[in-house]
Amino acid sequence: MSGYVKIICCGHPWLGLRRVRLFLCMGFVVFALGGQAAMDTWAAEFDADYSRIDHYTNEGGDFGFVLDQSSRPSVMRFDASPEILVLTSVPGPRGDTIYKLDNGTAILRQTLIGGMTLFDATRPEGRPVVKDGAGAPLVLPRKDPAQIRARARVLADRLSTKLNRDITFGMNWNAAPDDRLVLATLADAVELTAVALNRIADDDLGREALAARLSRITFLPGDAAQPELKAETLVIIYNGAKGVQGRLSSDALVRYLESVL
Repeated sequence: MSGYVKIICCGHPWLGLRRVRLFLCMGFVVFALGGQAAMDTWAAEFDADYSRIDHYTNEGGDFGFVLDQSSRPSVMRFDASPEILVLTSVPGPRGDTIYKLDNGTAILRQTLIGGMTLFDATRPEGRPVVKDGAGAPLVLPRKDPAQIRARARVLADRLSTKLNRDITFGMNWNAAPDDRLVLATLADAVELTAVALNRIADDDLGREALAARLSRITFLPGDAAQPELKAETLVIIYNGAKGVQGRLSSDALVRYLESVL
């Protein structure tokens, strides 16, 4: 329907009707071949403003990322990572726009004429990156409760092996809502929590601290994404209605755990 409205607004109702028919036919084929997850991704790509989704790389071309500014907030994802990073834009000097992560760290600077600088752990002083092509919309993949529960069990088993103690990932699985966005957000929260815990466990001291302080990770819905370590339980609050804005990034969780362990 959204495609039809877009064409009508441009003054071409007949073309709009043809677009709706094409959308429905293509959507049926995508759903038949890839299921609902493929359909969700395809629908997002169909509606996205591709003029605001770009791929960037450094001068050597040895790394890159997608910057998706087609909606608010803007998001980005590095080629070598599945994690979608939520960005907050703030005004900078000389009319620049500074993009910050959810932990407050500046990661990008965009000039008025479109120049882009990346700030990362390798080059905290910043390095230029250039636009080298278009990117696809950054959306959370669809998951069902059974998939999330099975994945949580796998991640818990891996972390248990690394820490040499039993670790469980838990929530009230029977009460998991039948909502695509909420489930996708929960699935992403589970993945990113495991990423953060494994990053800490890769360090000898961090592994010892986790093994001594942690036995369970519990995921609970709430108003704002936040963590809290209570006794030996790490509580992860997520807001499923907010999508990528409703869960912590792995880096934000790492910083929190480093401050309390």
